[in-house]
Amino acid sequence: MHRALLTHDVLLEIFEYMAATAGQRMILKACARVCTTFCEPALSVLWRDIGNMMVLFQLLKPNFCLADETCYSLPSYREQYPYVLRGDISPARFARFQKYARYVRTVECRPACIPGIIDYTVFQQLHFLNHEQPLLPSLQEYCCALDLRLNNWFYEVGYPASHIEQNLQNLAVKAPFLNSLTLYGAGFRSDLTHLSAFKHLDSLNFGGSLFVLDFHLLRILAEMGQLRVLKADTVDLSLDFNVTLPVVVFQALECLSLSATTQQWIHLLSIISSPVLHTLSLHPTRDFTDVADIEDYRHSLDFLSSKYASFLHGLHLSFRLSRTPPLTTSRYRYILDPLLSFYHLRSISIIFHHSSSALSLSENDVHDFAKAWSEATDICLIFQCATPAPALSSLIHFARHCPNLRSLRLNALDFCAVPAVEQLHPFPLHHLTHLSITDDFWNSRHIPDPMAAARFLDTIFPHLEDDPLRDIEEWDFDGSRGAVNSHLRALRLARQH
Repeated sequence: MHRALLTHDVLLEIFEYMAATAGQRMILKACARVCTTFCEPALSVLWRDIGNMMVLFQLLKPNFCLADETCYSLPSYREQYPYVLRGDISPARFARFQKYARYVRTVECRPACIPGIIDYTVFQQLHFLNHEQPLLPSLQEYCCALDLRLNNWFYEVGYPASHIEQNLQNLAVKAPFLNSLTLYGAGFRSDLTHLSAFKHLDSLNFGGSLFVLDFHLLRILAEMGQLRVLKADTVDLSLDFNVTLPVVVFQALECLSLSATTQQWIHLLSIISSPVLHTLSLHPTRDFTDVADIEDYRHSLDFLSSKYASFLHGLHLSFRLSRTPPLTTSRYRYILDPLLSFYHLRSISIIFHHSSSALSLSENDVHDFAKAWSEATDICLIFQCATPAPALSSLIHFARHCPNLRSLRLNALDFCAVPAVEQLHPFPLHHLTHLSITDDFWNSRHIPDPMAAARFLDTIFPHLEDDPLRDIEEWDFDGSRGAVNSHLRALRLARQH
């Protein structure tokens, strides 16, 4: 055996590569059985990410087994009996359980993949056997999906909704140093007071209607001195709208993502303070249907501009129009004008969905966006534009004003008038590597001169690594989009040789 294979770190790198490669996990399992040198690093990779706790508890069989009616009283609505611990667990069996438990870093529980219910007494007994030490000392990330409307909660943790506090306490026992927690569920809102036990959380994600971000929860989360990332799909400050609330200070919060009404997120952001916040993601929870909704959204962007424009580095926005109201102006610029004051943005994503193409975006608007976001490295602008759409030549504005741009995603560009390469004024070669120009099925546009379009794109963005029209080739009825990609590949290949 080569001496390099006797080094733990070298083996770990090899096995991590094998785990990330499709179809290699069976070979990795075989490597764990080769010799004692291979066993430890191979097992640490194999057990690093487990789908659910049931995988680990199977190591305790036959003590870990299904309860029956004689030893467990169940309500009539439960569809199956839970798993419990019976008898005395031998020291050798428990030592084997501890060995594999210390490898686990990620647990992701989804209703579809949970094979049974684990009774909460299992955690209590193991906690006692483990001398009240963490059952999963290396656990860093835990994701739990719940749906009380479908009773899937019971398939994951075995408690009714009223025992969420007990569930969180058990998790704190298993992993007191957890740094990433994802909770997803739908149903009645629940009390999350026991989240205060997780002092080392770095990332917290609340999904669905079960976990509601309100002022009480905000104050609990603010006590987590290491919390950097917070995402909430349900925000409710309705009980506090008429009350003057104190400012809640998050010392380490860097990224905040909210799904709420415009009034809710304005209210929430007005009472949050974070000295290191640099990324915001805001998504309305309902479609806009009239002018009042648009005006409220414009007002919310004015608020964002006044509070965050001077230091925000990332901004991700979306909204959906179920119909197009009669705006005071038909341009997107009217809605997005406050964003032109965000001069330090590096990552921008703005996605607007609506059922008709009545809103418009001009080439001058594209010029102003590119000039305002000169520090950007990643821009995504997905608008459904009225005809005429911005011309392909509008890409020049990004090439001239955004020198650090590496990824650009746009849609609905007009390829009808492509500037001749000879007519372009010289400017520095841009280092954009990823360009995506998308379209939709109903508004798929013919490209009259694919070769001219390819030469134009290759001239202003000579370092592209991907086909810019690959997302819509499946709707390429006349072959013009595929032709642009083919010509671009040929131009890149010719330049390399």
